[in-house]
Amino acid sequence: MDKLDLILKELKEMKNEVNGMKTEQSEMRNEIKDIKTEQQRHGDMLHQLISVVANTNTKLESMNEEFTKSFDTLENDIGVLVEEAFKNKAELRRLKRGS
Repeated sequence: MDKLDLILKELKEMKNEVNGMKTEQSEMRNEIKDIKTEQQRHGDMLHQLISVVANTNTKLESMNEEFTKSFDTLENDIGVLVEEAFKNKAELRRLKRGS
């Protein structure tokens, strides 16, 4: 084997190595593309989650306001009923004594 054959052999090995590196580089590019796609999907899902939580909080605040108003009304109504019951009881006692 002369020097030219050795050089050609060495060049062929280098070419094979470069081709292997190109293949690896292409695979890495595909992986990076997949990662970016997955990140975008996660970002979209996170945005949806934030929107759902915000809407839920708004609805809960509204429901809490309605509950508070209803509870206040109920509390007032109970107070009125208790007051009327005491008045009626007192009136019954008065009527019983007057009989």
